[in-house]
Parts: sequence; structure tokens; C-alpha cells
Amino acid sequence: MRILLIFLAAAGGLATQEVTWGGEHVEIKVASRGAIVELDCAHGTIDERIAADAQGAFTLKGTFTPESHGPTRDDAPAAAKATYSGTIKGNRMTLHVTIEGEEGPGRDFTLTRDRPGTLYKCR
Repeated sequence: MRILLIFLAAAGGLATQEVTWGGEHVEIKVASRGAIVELDCAHGTIDERIAADAQGAFTLKGTFTPESHGPTRDDAPAAAKATYSGTIKGNRMTLHVTIEGEEGPGRDFTLTRDRPGTLYKCR
């Protein structure tokens, strides 16, 4: 699968590059119309083309699905709506994940372009 990142660069141009963004407990593989998000004991999707404004800020809709240890059950948690927001500055992305129906401040991550994530998956 070809992985693409499409965003409006701070200089004002449209950039398209093959890339994986990774950090502690998170990895994002970007495709032309969204992304696959892997987190410790969860996964999600970004269901929109990733586009940042001139300051590098973005807010995108997607899903978040918790995972659990052991075999998958028939009553496994369904995907919840999620918002992925943050900023891209150079090779650094700050990411904030808000899950619909979940109380609390959400989840924050720092990612680096062209770096795999360090994940601790539920197994």
C-alpha cells in the first residue's frame, strides 16, 4: 500500500510525500484519503484527507476502537467517533485525540515523520 501524506506546508505549498508518523504509543500511516492510526490497545482511522492550514494546524474526523487482551469476542467494543487535531511543524506533529462519549481531557502524542511508532499492543 502506498502511504502518502498530503498537507498544506507552512510555506504555502501542497506537499505529497510517502511517510509514516510515529511516536511513543502511536503510529499513523497516511493514505491519499485518510490514515490508519495504531495506538497501544486501540486502533482508529482518519476518514478525511489530511490537510493542515498555513500554520500547520489540522482537525480531522475519524474513528477510535479499543482493543483488549486475548481473543476477540462477539461483543467487542464498536468503533466510536473521534476527532484528531494538532499541528505539523517540520518533521514534528503534535496530536490530540478526542473520543466521542468519553469524559476527560483526551489523549496527547508527539510524533516524528519517517519514524515508526513504539507500540505496546494488547495480546
